[in-house]
Amino acid sequence: MGNLLSSLLPARVHKRLSRLWTNSYWLVSTAAWVVSTAAITLAAPVIFHYEKECQMFETQAQFYQQQQALLASGVAGASGSAPGAAPL
Repeated sequence: MGNLLSSLLPARVHKRLSRLWTNSYWLVSTAAWVVSTAAITLAAPVIFHYEKECQMFETQAQFYQQQQALLASGVAGASGSAPGAAPL
């Protein structure tokens, strides 16, 4: 295919097209490298902190569930108190 193109086009045009293709390929590959490494560099800390925050919320939810269970067992275990009254 390359020989066909060089036989159809004058040498000057072929040389310019070849240089344009080479420069375009270099520019696109360099831009892709910069964008991908920047995305990884910026996304990695965000993902790490998101996981850490999710873990913190799970721990907090478990703590509140335990606290509610303790309060409920304390209220249910109080004898002789009116419904809704705080335990002594």
